[in-house]
Amino acid sequence: MVNIKSVKDRYNEVTSYSGLWTFIKGSGRYIYNCYLYKKYGFHPWHIQPIEYAPYRLEIIKQIENLIRHEKNKDITLVDMGSGIGDLSRNVRFGKNVHISCYDPDKKVIHVAKQLTKSGNITFKVGSFDKLLNDYRKKEIHIFYAIGFLHLMKSKMIKKIFFRILSEINISYIIIDERNHDFRDILGKKYSRVKHKKFNDIAVSVFKKNKN
Repeated sequence: MVNIKSVKDRYNEVTSYSGLWTFIKGSGRYIYNCYLYKKYGFHPWHIQPIEYAPYRLEIIKQIENLIRHEKNKDITLVDMGSGIGDLSRNVRFGKNVHISCYDPDKKVIHVAKQLTKSGNITFKVGSFDKLLNDYRKKEIHIFYAIGFLHLMKSKMIKKIFFRILSEINISYIIIDERNHDFRDILGKKYSRVKHKKFNDIAVSVFKKNKN
């Protein structure tokens, strides 16, 4: 049975941030994602459309803002925990941008590949170890990890980022902060340059400090 109160709350949250059309568009995507879920059997968390989560729309906005500042050179983005790829597919970018998406779930990566037409977005099965293998001693301009780090303990996240940032040069990191303080996790190498709250979630952009 549909929870009318939850639908009303979702409607109010979405329309107050980005308008009625976004809610309507999200409703259509929700129906389609339910179809994909039944067909491929991935985790139900991936059913939720990006339009139903204003903080994800804010993440797309911040990514696009950063891309505009680097429009005259090739830009590498990494989407860690991409799921079926809705967030990265909705980023507006030019031919100079390349997005690598990672997720450990083979089912969602298979679906993401089916849905993605752009040759500038690639999907790979794997997580942080795979990322290190692909980008060790290389540069990533924008790295974003959305919707799963809050399930991990701070010590583990700190250990993972210490390992990654010692091997890969990452200019910007975008995170949905929930129950962790990423100023502490990332340390003095990064400064938080953007921070916007959405109820119990905050979108934060961290920029690497110059030596």
